[in-house]
Amino acid sequence: MTQLDSMYTSLKKELYQLPSKEEVVEAMIINLQTRIKILNRQLEILERINDLKQRKSHGILDI
Repeated sequence: MTQLDSMYTSLKKELYQLPSKEEVVEAMIINLQTRIKILNRQLEILERINDLKQRKSHGILDI
């Protein structure tokens, strides 16, 4: 995520310096979409962990 943050910051700077903004905006969108994918994956993992904890506390554990 840190790399994505620094890349996005660089892209924002380029946006104001380059005459062709379309490519920069596209790269910024791809950067944000990548972040969304990573965060969604992390959310899925956390939901699985919480589900397993609840099952364990209720004695329902599928192996």
